[in-house]
Amino acid sequence: MHPSSNGMEVTTTRSYVLVIAHPDDESMFFLPMIRNILHDEEKGRSSLHILCLSNGNYDNLGTIRERELHAAAASISRQIKVTIINSSNLPDGPNKIWPSELIGKILSGYINEEKIDNPVLVTFDEGGVSGHTNHVDTHRGVLDYYMNEKNHLNLELWTLNSIENFIKKYFPIITVLQLIFMWILSCGRSRHIRKNNSVEMDQITFMMIEPILVWRAMNAHYTQFVWYRRLFVIFSRYSYVNDFTVHRRKKIN
Repeated sequence: MHPSSNGMEVTTTRSYVLVIAHPDDESMFFLPMIRNILHDEEKGRSSLHILCLSNGNYDNLGTIRERELHAAAASISRQIKVTIINSSNLPDGPNKIWPSELIGKILSGYINEEKIDNPVLVTFDEGGVSGHTNHVDTHRGVLDYYMNEKNHLNLELWTLNSIENFIKKYFPIITVLQLIFMWILSCGRSRHIRKNNSVEMDQITFMMIEPILVWRAMNAHYTQFVWYRRLFVIFSRYSYVNDFTVHRRKKIN
């Protein structure tokens, strides 16, 4: 929201493009951010796109996993636009290299086709959360596009901070207790919280306490929802908290 010349607040609509590597990345890692963006969307302040760079065909289940991603997105919100790329040049697999130039070209084409002005790009950081090669390459491709794109002057890039500390990553007890306390203080009205960690907003944190939403979204990815991912949904910090580094174009005077 920004003040207008007559003192009234004017709503600025932002378009968020979440770029992921595989179907289920959105549910395993990005749901606190997605939930908050959807809250803004309900108020007409944002729109959310998911651009998935592969259909997850490592086990020859690509067609099924495409349907799963659409079902998962629908279980979160009917307002999410999902696009899945199925390219032989972006094969799913931990030993496969994805060219940054191709990812940038795909992203550029998508943004132009959807007529998105000055989007906020959201993706992994250089650690890729789990170190998966496809996640890391996704980061590199999106970062390359961000660094070289000249048409969108207000372009932002949000990269999800990878958590290397095992205890912090899988047993975020203090963080969850803090979130519950904040939720209680708000009389249970808000299950999703956004907080800026600096005046420049170079770090932003999204928090939520909706484990049922995470479980429902991951359950839509039924071919992937094996026992260890069920444990992940319950214990992972990413089910409750997303910490992002915000990259913003420097203003030129």
